[in-house]
Amino acid sequence: MLSARAEGYSRPPMRVQTGFSRQTRQAHHFLCVNFFDENFGAIGGTTRLLLTTNAGTTWIVQNLTFFPFTQVSGISAIDSATVIGIVNNNGGTMLKTTNRGQDWIEEPMGIPYQDLVRDLSFSGKNNGTIVCDLGMIVRTTNAGASWILDSTFYQYFQRSYGIDLLRGVHMVDTSLTYISGGGGSIYRSTNSGRTGRSSAEDTLIFTDRTL
Repeated sequence: MLSARAEGYSRPPMRVQTGFSRQTRQAHHFLCVNFFDENFGAIGGTTRLLLTTNAGTTWIVQNLTFFPFTQVSGISAIDSATVIGIVNNNGGTMLKTTNRGQDWIEEPMGIPYQDLVRDLSFSGKNNGTIVCDLGMIVRTTNAGASWILDSTFYQYFQRSYGIDLLRGVHMVDTSLTYISGGGGSIYRSTNSGRTGRSSAEDTLIFTDRTL
């Protein structure tokens, strides 16, 4: 049996030169942050969603109810009053405010069981993309009023037992979208996500797929 002893050991102080300063410290894990402009932004994490209207000088915890351990895993401030967040509970839930958090809409997304939402990106106010653990890609063209489920990669990811989980998405503009995942997978779409191919097949820009 191996054992570790911590006697006589003290963690050295961390001295890092950086341009960042801590604005707040919460007893929750945060997973995502997004700003519409220099003042209005949002942060999401484990059972918590916060908004700021003054560049992060103060953060307001939103009056939302979460099941234990659920997470706001993606968030976008899409205009000066509207924020959309996604919760990775079973089936997925969209949270949306159009008045800086005075009221929130909660809508189930109908994502297949166990395929948890992981990231969200918007280009402009209307076009957004969500990626999920087991390959589901979800798109909106009307600011979240409705969502289109794209199962192009879903069956493949299920057969591979989640080796290549989708983790990140970024919409460069309303047409160009990049998605990244485990196993070094990078996907690109140039037509708003209507089709997508592995970047290793689509272009030579990403030659190393194990980044």
